[in-house]
Amino acid sequence: MKHNIEISKNVPEAIKKVNSELMDAYENLIITIQRTQGWLDNEFLRTSVHSKMMEKEGCLATILQCSTPWCLLSLGCDTTGHFSIIYSLDARIESMIGRQFTETLLRRIHDFTPGMLKTKVFLGKLNEDCIGIFEQLKKDAELENFHKITIQEKHNNH
Repeated sequence: MKHNIEISKNVPEAIKKVNSELMDAYENLIITIQRTQGWLDNEFLRTSVHSKMMEKEGCLATILQCSTPWCLLSLGCDTTGHFSIIYSLDARIESMIGRQFTETLLRRIHDFTPGMLKTKVFLGKLNEDCIGIFEQLKKDAELENFHKITIQEKHNNH
């Protein structure tokens, strides 16, 4: 079976435009996550697993995924060729990254998906065990080369 992204190549231009905007929003949210991580002291919290899920055998809907100990973010494509963004937050996110960074992340999700894009953004879970998923993906990365582990550089406070 082919990945759903193949279907997205044959959708009307209006849907292609929305898909492109959602791809941009996903990339901007990844930048937001990385910038947030740069302010965190704990290296564990500055670590991410970036996954090109299209390369995973049997995965038909998820295109890209970013997993951290405190959030999961994915870009997907359904069987009609429409993209969507799904995010989940760990129940302990505020104790991990602080209230201000948590609120900034939620605001950016809102800011980067204005208008009709909002209908394509979904909350997976608000109390996900992101640490458990993150740890599993780090193990998977040892065997599957479509996962890439990155540790964000800490910002200099100068």
